[in-house]
Amino acid sequence: MATTRDDNTEHSVEPFSGKNFALFERRVEAVFAAKELENCLETEADVTKAAEIKDAKKAYALLLTLLDDTILATMPKESSACQIWTSLKQKYLKISAVSQILVRKKLATLKKGRDCSMNC
Repeated sequence: MATTRDDNTEHSVEPFSGKNFALFERRVEAVFAAKELENCLETEADVTKAAEIKDAKKAYALLLTLLDDTILATMPKESSACQIWTSLKQKYLKISAVSQILVRKKLATLKKGRDCSMNC
């Protein structure tokens, strides 16, 4: 489990292994907000602003610690927290949405089968 410390506050986030991205996303956003780095997930640093570059480097390092090696290995070209975060969202939010649709269809089928067996 990756642990980040910030002024006596401890944040624990399981390294993301490809499962339950929605939960991982909420936890990461909370940790980045607590460290005042949340903007680094959504926008690239302005190369003319030293403070933004410094925060971007911190965000990148932090996000790397929150990813399982197997996930990190699939992103050899992403070189910033923003790029990694965008890539994760594109891949895993789509999967989550499709999974939800499939689960709902299966549930509807089960309910229909149960109703038929009780009333038939």
